[in-house]
Amino acid sequence: MKKFVIDASALIGIIEGNEAVLALYRKMIDGEIELVAPEFLLIEFANVMKVGKKMSRDDVGATIKRLGNSGIRFVKVGIYEIDLMVEEAFSGGLTLYDAIYVQLARKLNFRLITEDKRILELADIAIKPGETLGITE
Repeated sequence: MKKFVIDASALIGIIEGNEAVLALYRKMIDGEIELVAPEFLLIEFANVMKVGKKMSRDDVGATIKRLGNSGIRFVKVGIYEIDLMVEEAFSGGLTLYDAIYVQLARKLNFRLITEDKRILELADIAIKPGETLGITE
C-alpha cells in the first residue's frame, strides 16, 4: 500500500472539489493508499475554512469532526519532532508550519502531497496530488 503525508494546502481540495484530491480520498477510503498528517492539520484546516472560506462556526465544526474521523491517520508532534521541524525550517527555507509536514514525511520516508508552491520548490519529497495518480497538472 502506498503511503503519503498530506498537508492542508492539498486537503482543502476536498471542499474545493479538486478532482485529484477527491480521487486520492476515494483511494484512501478503498484501502489502496494511506494518508497521514500531523494533528496540527486540523487546526490549520479549520482556520482556512473560517478565515479564507468564510464558513460558519457550525460548518467549520462539522467539517473538522468529519475530517478527524475520515480515515486519515493523524499523528502527534512531540518535542523531538519540534526540534527537527525547527531545523528543517531554518535549513530548508520553509515556514515552521510547512516544516511540520516536510519533517513528518522525512521521518516516515513518505512523499508529501501538497499544493504549496514553496514546498514543491524546496522539498525534494513534495509532489502535487495528481502526481500520485499519474496525472500531470
